[in-house]
Amino acid sequence: MKKRPVLWFVLSIVTAGLLTAPASAEPTPTPTSAPAPAPTSATAPASPEEATGLRRTRQATLNLGDDPQQWSKAASVGFDLLDVGPWEEHIDALPAGAQALIWAGNTQCSEFQYPWEEFTQHVDRLAAHPRVFGWFISDEPLVAECPEVLGEIQRRADYIRAKAPRQKSFIVAADTAYAQAAPASSHVDYVGINPYPCRPWLQQCDFGLIEREFKKAEAAGIPRAVMVPKYQTFGQDCTGGENGYRLPSERDMITMLLIWHRLLPNPAFEMAYSWGNQPGVSCPTLVDADGTNGRPNLQRIMKLHALWHTFTDGRSLEQTLTSPQS
Repeated sequence: MKKRPVLWFVLSIVTAGLLTAPASAEPTPTPTSAPAPAPTSATAPASPEEATGLRRTRQATLNLGDDPQQWSKAASVGFDLLDVGPWEEHIDALPAGAQALIWAGNTQCSEFQYPWEEFTQHVDRLAAHPRVFGWFISDEPLVAECPEVLGEIQRRADYIRAKAPRQKSFIVAADTAYAQAAPASSHVDYVGINPYPCRPWLQQCDFGLIEREFKKAEAAGIPRAVMVPKYQTFGQDCTGGENGYRLPSERDMITMLLIWHRLLPNPAFEMAYSWGNQPGVSCPTLVDADGTNGRPNLQRIMKLHALWHTFTDGRSLEQTLTSPQS
């Protein structure tokens, strides 16, 4: 699955020891219902927030469980949109500067996490909660195989917009259903695009896949202003199940981030899949990729990436990610 000042996020990073310069705290407003049009090219003029050293893009990650230690660890790496359930005790306990991106969806053709009545009760109860950013209401819905899912996405997105207008609806599009995932069809605010380029049988990741899928999504009617890059931060060699993806190397991760930045320099937010392991689906993941046990230090790369999108010292993203001094 762009937007708004993030001075309080800088503050949260300061307290985590990532920055030493002081910052003034101010509340984080939620984005407007209609995001401003995205730049039409990577060479578009800098926005006012870039000119002043502040950027807008936020960072989301998934599969944190109900563990406050994992929430804090993810926040220390730069993530400020965290995957939690619709429970006040969890939302209120998130690290300073973080907001909840609540999982309340389905995957492909599966049942939704919460039946309609329970879903509406959660939205009603949390509609005014300042630490709820939005609702993740479907992951790769296969609307050709199960067309009823599209109608359910529409009514859930409409309900969020009507009852919690400051909160956002988000889905991740299946690569076979971009047209149906587009806001004109799905009614959602943001759409994740998730080309995962690193496969164990490829000597090099298929980085061209990212631009191919980006262009397909745009041609199908998904505006750049609502696109959310979803990064591959997982492999499958320890899932105990399929092994169709490999964990990117540090160089792979940097290449992925730079390609997406060229295509979509200022998205509302970006998403890393995944922070935590999912049995049979994703292992190792970002929680494992800390530079120990033979794993690449993807946490360091993502931290630098998040800091660059929050506060810039004048260096390009590539300079920030590749400099030995970073």
